[in-house]
Amino acid sequence: MYLNVLAEFFPESTAGVDQLLRTIVGLDVSVIKQQFTEFVQDHHIKLNSIQQRFLGLLESEICRRGQMTIADLYEQPFKSLHTDGIDGLFQDEQARLIAGFVAGFTVKAAEPVQRVELPESGLFEEQPKH
Repeated sequence: MYLNVLAEFFPESTAGVDQLLRTIVGLDVSVIKQQFTEFVQDHHIKLNSIQQRFLGLLESEICRRGQMTIADLYEQPFKSLHTDGIDGLFQDEQARLIAGFVAGFTVKAAEPVQRVELPESGLFEEQPKH
């Protein structure tokens, strides 16, 4: 039932159902917080107060949106902390580490799917288009 509703609202989507759900409902806040804590500890990143605000904002935006792209780090709300976004706040190596971390939250487009009606259940399964 729910898959039919999603397909109705996102008929031409190239993202998988799991990726669509991430962008609609967001991600588990406690899991994201743990990933951020581990990232900072693993890389021994020392942050000043504005950099801490940037990472806090990044964390909340990922939780809210359910995904993030590297290009987003150069747009609002991140530009409100520095006009150059991430590049204006972090040294090159730190910015690369953060960009790599953010890449894990990017919703990647999958192959376009087509709807195939199943006669006995009325649900559909996804098949790659050829």
